[in-house]
Amino acid sequence: MKRVVLATRLPLQRAQEILQYRLSGIATVLRSAEPESLSEVTAVIAEPDITLRAEQLQHIDGLRHIVIPSAGTDNVDLQAAHSLGIDVCEVRELVRRDASDHTLALILAVVRDVRTGQFAAAHGQWDVTLTHPRQVQGTRLGLVGFGTVAEAVARGAIALGMEVRAHNRRGLSVDAAARGVRLAPDLRSLLAWADVISVHVPLTPATKGLIGMRELSAMRPGSAIVNIARGAIIDSRALRQALDSGHLRTAALDVMDPEPPPADHPLLHHAQVLVTPHMAWYSPISVLATYERVGDELRNILTRGADERLHG
Repeated sequence: MKRVVLATRLPLQRAQEILQYRLSGIATVLRSAEPESLSEVTAVIAEPDITLRAEQLQHIDGLRHIVIPSAGTDNVDLQAAHSLGIDVCEVRELVRRDASDHTLALILAVVRDVRTGQFAAAHGQWDVTLTHPRQVQGTRLGLVGFGTVAEAVARGAIALGMEVRAHNRRGLSVDAAARGVRLAPDLRSLLAWADVISVHVPLTPATKGLIGMRELSAMRPGSAIVNIARGAIIDSRALRQALDSGHLRTAALDVMDPEPPPADHPLLHHAQVLVTPHMAWYSPISVLATYERVGDELRNILTRGADERLHG
């Protein structure tokens, strides 16, 4: 009997049960935050809270497949996996709706200056004049990156009356252009135009620190930034300086650098920063649907043989 490991620190008992049901008679499903400590493992399902680097992959005896049930592969050393003959894929389509919904929620929160109002009320200052909300209609939204999540965000934002532009190396889809999304010629012009910037690029060596002091300084005075991508894409120190100086009004972050953030992280309790715990991808319904898909894909690959590849 083959062994499949659900690698996570999260209490995803129901996901494990779904996998075991889908793989009944084919594989035993274990849950562990340290898959490298186990032997004879054919496949690992790596949640984003688990990191698999070269030294760990080398110690997982028999590993042939890694599945990441969310967007982004930065938690897995892809080069090492490839050199070891390990297939890596993402099953992310089912979490796109949740991610775009959460992004829109954070965008609305910064447009309406929710964090300032919440912080003031919690500290006994029941005074609306302390806040600086904008009207949603007419707000300029700039999207850094334009994958499937960003495109869904654009559709929702346009429906709410926002103007949307995007910076994307691959351009825009015909549908997005038809809906009114405009392509910014470069990142700097997008930053200078937008009232709110929303970050949607994957974390790679090229995008780490993509938004630093230079980029934040190029943003409009009083503007805001939203990040549901990866924490390291924005320079945390530079962001704090931009907020403390008053150049930026507020920020909403679903991701931090590092994760989980230490208790004294300068942005975690900042009066102008709304933080959520990397939950944009999550809802119980989408998690269960994702793991049903993962289980079915693994069943296919494990019954067809080691030369077949997963389809993400």
